[in-house]
Amino acid sequence: MTESTTARPHVCVDDTRPRERGFARGTQLRTDLPASVELYLRLFDTVGVSENRTRDSAHRLADVLGAWGPRYLEEIEGIAAGAGL
Repeated sequence: MTESTTARPHVCVDDTRPRERGFARGTQLRTDLPASVELYLRLFDTVGVSENRTRDSAHRLADVLGAWGPRYLEEIEGIAAGAGL
């Protein structure tokens, strides 16, 4: 059996504010994160889940997450903004 390793980017963030911390993380992941989103969209499409349905589900999940813990949604939105998504 062969072992494959994939180098993953290391992210260093020290801001305590959720949105700003997320933005810093997203900025550092700007090169890789958009490709990851595309990969997941293709994967879901392969199993019959359209991009529109995937995005609608993500927005519903964001609404629930925001109601439960707004700081988590702020950080996720910061990551997306920093990554240009």
